[in-house]
Amino acid sequence: VARDGEENEDEGHQDAAPAAALFAAKRRQPQTDLDREVLRVEKKVREVEKLKQRQADGESLENNQLAKIAKGDELGAKLAELHSQQSRQDEERNWNAKEEVPDAQERQERPSGA
Repeated sequence: VARDGEENEDEGHQDAAPAAALFAAKRRQPQTDLDREVLRVEKKVREVEKLKQRQADGESLENNQLAKIAKGDELGAKLAELHSQQSRQDEERNWNAKEEVPDAQERQERPSGA
């Protein structure tokens, strides 16, 4: 028989877990088409890794699963290219953000009406 305090404590943990998961999911939402493409390819790479592990464990795979494994190297190369594009995009965003800061400071320093 559980005590009242224990029941409330368990209920509190149950409420906190979905809230934390929701916060994490919102934080990871892709911002651009490139981000969404990276997520899609990463998912495919994870699926290939799981299939490789199942095959290594001695499980027989279907032809479509074997075909997916065969595309693994191609997916890895595509993912590397997408990450490279993301890096260039991030650098461009950072560069643009740095250029905007002096303009904002300049506007604040100028007297209004000038």
